[in-house]
Amino acid sequence: MAWYDRRDNGSQSRRTGHALAPRIAIGQRYADARSRRMVWEVVALSRYADEPIPHARLVRVDAPYDTKTVSVEALSDRRFFRPADEF
Repeated sequence: MAWYDRRDNGSQSRRTGHALAPRIAIGQRYADARSRRMVWEVVALSRYADEPIPHARLVRVDAPYDTKTVSVEALSDRRFFRPADEF
């Protein structure tokens, strides 16, 4: 199982000043913070050569043709996404 871990120890990212992301793994589900009905599942984790932050590829659970790629920092930012099991 692939996962990405940014050490959930309360430290902050030097680049953004935001709290570092917790572990993100393939198969986890997140809800859009604005529209809780939209639930996304992590299907892949990637690191791109020109990007310092890894990215997660998401598939919408109720519409698998709807996909998006977001940084793991955006995925762990509660302003944008929340774990689906919190709702």
